[in-house]
Amino acid sequence: MYKKLDDILKETEAVLITSPYNMRYFSSFSGGEGTLLISKNERVLFTDSRYTEMAEKEAKDFKVIQMKKFSDLTDYINDKGFKEIAIEDNFMTVSSLENLKAKTTCAYIGKGREIDRKRIIKTPFEVEKIKKAEEIGDRAFSHILKFIKENNVSVYNEQNGKGLFRHLVIKIGIKTQEIMCIFVINGKVIPKENK
Repeated sequence: MYKKLDDILKETEAVLITSPYNMRYFSSFSGGEGTLLISKNERVLFTDSRYTEMAEKEAKDFKVIQMKKFSDLTDYINDKGFKEIAIEDNFMTVSSLENLKAKTTCAYIGKGREIDRKRIIKTPFEVEKIKKAEEIGDRAFSHILKFIKENNVSVYNEQNGKGLFRHLVIKIGIKTQEIMCIFVINGKVIPKENK
């Protein structure tokens, strides 16, 4: 998905991604900590030792650099001689930006909204993944709805505060396709829950 940043790379030399949502979208890296630096010529994922092995498996189009300290990133930026880098100004903290500015020689251009918009427009591959996830979710919901009806489980009423079943959250594993159903109930047990 990193290719979706090509039009931003026509305006600047590199893009620095720090948001975990964008990091996952553009690199497939699902770890919690990291920074992407994407330029016209290379894609680098900086992360700490807890995530390097995972990053190498998931972010196959990226060179993974184990980041021991902040200067590993800033030294890399300086060594490449970038003059201008696009950042997620809607995500990056002021202190993080100030640290970057203090330790590097390039300018930082806010492109957060443009970067976020790249996730909104879906490719045909993404649309197919979404459709498949929706089908799985619909099947899980139908199964649970059948259970509720067959076992006469009451549905929560916001106005009077009565009823057992309040919410259902369905999560689907991206890679495993495993389904996790989370029930929020107004009580301690679900009747016939072992069914």
